[in-house]
Amino acid sequence: MMEPYRDVFCLETTIRNFLRKIFGDEKDWLEKRIDSSIKKDISRAKNEPYYSHKVRKDDLEYVTLGHLLNILISSKNWKDILPNLNETNKNNFINTFLKILPSRNSISHCVYLDRGNRDLVRSRIKEISFMFKFG
Repeated sequence: MMEPYRDVFCLETTIRNFLRKIFGDEKDWLEKRIDSSIKKDISRAKNEPYYSHKVRKDDLEYVTLGHLLNILISSKNWKDILPNLNETNKNNFINTFLKILPSRNSISHCVYLDRGNRDLVRSRIKEISFMFKFG
């Protein structure tokens, strides 16, 4: 289970850095570009005892992969994200991304995945990665 956990961790970290690269020069971009429901989840997470003592780069460190998808496809952000994507069809982007979320949640909550499901996770992460112009 170490490999799928590492792969999901790397995917989430890469997408966070992708967002920072695109919006990082914009003043207060996190405040402007994250929807209120996600801000509430961030606030809740920051107040959890197991999160409160950890040093984070920014509030983006508190969001889940599902949150990251919502940030990417938000009407506030999609047009600015689009030039940095290989997959420009929003529905295809969403559908490809949604395939990984159940596995991500299982991995993050220590549910064992058999070999076939671990291979599926690797394949889905590659699919998602190909949709971005990381670099």
